[in-house]
Amino acid sequence: MEALELAVAPSAEDQQNGERWGFVDEHGNIWSRASAVLPERNIGRMRGRDPLVALAALARRFRGLEVRAAELAERVHRSPRPSRLLNEIRRLAERVRTSEALGDYDALFGGLAELEQVVLEAQRLVRERKEELCAAAEV
Repeated sequence: MEALELAVAPSAEDQQNGERWGFVDEHGNIWSRASAVLPERNIGRMRGRDPLVALAALARRFRGLEVRAAELAERVHRSPRPSRLLNEIRRLAERVRTSEALGDYDALFGGLAELEQVVLEAQRLVRERKEELCAAAEV
């Protein structure tokens, strides 16, 4: 965990998301609220005097994770061989699981799980096609 200080003024959206997804306790510890996929957990320590600024910084960090997930999804859908990206999807999911950020983890994990299913389905179709080609070659 790290102490947080924001160099630029936080946006209103980041402040709202920070308050929605986390809180600062009386000791300056920053907590992520429990979700369906992750328990409530301590993700940092506030530096400075404004808890809203600290929460907004972590909400901004979460937006960065969402952007990475969206970019990965775009790569999967454009790729002629999306199965090559399966490990990258799983690594991002693990990074999200351990991230020190505030946001809608349920939605982000849901999106990554859907993306993984797209890749697994593509792998299944490739395997079936190979089996068909092998069977046709044997005839």
